Amino acid sequence: MNNRLVTALVVSLAAAFATSAHAEPPARMVGGKLVDSAGMTLYVFDRDVPGSGKSACSNACPAIWPPWPRPRRALPRASSASSPATTGPGEWAYKGRPLYLHNFDKKAGEVNGDNEGNLWHIVK
Repeated sequence: MNNRLVTALVVSLAAAFATSAHAEPPARMVGGKLVDSAGMTLYVFDRDVPGSGKSACSNACPAIWPPWPRPRRALPRASSASSPATTGPGEWAYKGRPLYLHNFDKKAGEVNGDNEGNLWHIVK
């Protein structure tokens, strides 16, 4: 992912997030990867269809790959990087693909889920 796309993502997330109760953008680039405000690595799933607004992570999958939730007050806008999820308040997305955390990442910066099953990837 090139720096211009990453900058656009962060700006879009910040704009959408500005309507929420939080003051800081929900994601930022650290060490060449996209992380949440706690520094936890964010991932995409190859089986998610870009732009569908739906996650292909179902059944036992969310127990290992929890969706990165969008706060209820952070409303999606047409130009934002967020998209509706199939359930709950929604989750953030990048290029129309939902973003996920990995339960095996216990500390900020860990990337234990990168390339898992050749289907999960960090956002670079």
